[in-house]
Order: sequence, then structure tokens, then C-alpha cells
Amino acid sequence: DVLASTFADYRKVFAKVSAYVGNIPTYPGGLWTFAFASDDRLPTEVQTQRIEALGRLRYYDAVSAAGVFMAP
Repeated sequence: DVLASTFADYRKVFAKVSAYVGNIPTYPGGLWTFAFASDDRLPTEVQTQRIEALGRLRYYDAVSAAGVFMAP
């Protein structure tokens, strides 16, 4: 399986690896998989204090940051 071997390779390089699968209706087939890789955090580990320190943003806040990677 290509996806499994790709993520196995990512785990050889990065301490934390996760995937996000999303529907992209403008792309043939529609289903895409995105990889998130880091040595110290995942996108689900939101640092709300840093986001709130940015002040009022028009389209993004700590609640949005936490929710964007949660499965429906």
C-alpha cells in the first residue's frame, strides 16, 4: 500500500506524523490525503495562547484552529 509505506518513511524522519483526508471536489476522484509531520507537535495540539496573542483576526481564532482538524 503506497499510503502506508509513505507514512512509514515519514516516521523514520519525524517524531510525530498524522494524516488528514479531505474531499476536494474540483480534483478527479475527489479524495486527497495530506500529511502533517513534525518533531515536536501535531496540528491538533493547538497553542491557543499564541493564536490569541495575534489579536482579533477576521477568519481565524483559537476555536477554529482546534476544530479544523477534528473529524466530523
